[in-house]
Amino acid sequence: MNTALILGWMAVFVAVQVALFVAAGRAREVVAPRKPKSWPVVILRWTLGVVGLLVLFAVLIPAPRRRNWELAALDHLRTFAGAQFYYQGHTGLFGTPDCLARPATCLPGYSGPLFLEVTPERMASLGYDFTFYPGREVMSDKGVKGYESWAYVAVPGPKAKNFRSFCLDASGAIRWAPPGEAITISSGVCPKTLRLLN
Repeated sequence: MNTALILGWMAVFVAVQVALFVAAGRAREVVAPRKPKSWPVVILRWTLGVVGLLVLFAVLIPAPRRRNWELAALDHLRTFAGAQFYYQGHTGLFGTPDCLARPATCLPGYSGPLFLEVTPERMASLGYDFTFYPGREVMSDKGVKGYESWAYVAVPGPKAKNFRSFCLDASGAIRWAPPGEAITISSGVCPKTLRLLN
């Protein structure tokens, strides 16, 4: 259920309540003399109805947002892993995000496709902040500097507060931490204490 649908139902509820209120008033005028309105009852009924809809709105709206933000972050993590393994196939080592996005700056003579295609606008739309943690830097047999291991951490940004954090490393496994739990990286490896994503 999306935001527009819930707002539509709220509008229908208000319209129906107004129509019933007007119809009830006219009916009383026809069949009997007008009696004083029981305003406390009317106010209570409206209050309960509005509160119920607000609760429904608060419960249902975050669900698709959570799903969309987390799925987008996980999709980027998996894309990043694929780019790293592709880069490793060329150099025998892993590279930084800049090397993946602009391989010609790290691989002398390279003229092939980009390993990772991302834009600042795309990264900002994911709702997460991503940080790369390299492991030990070494020199490959081809004379190219790289890393033996790496970890890539996704932490919810301001738009995705109270959602899970994720950690991906060279093992290809994605692990997650509950909202508010910090992820500490050592030697370019995700902590094994994190929950493994199924």
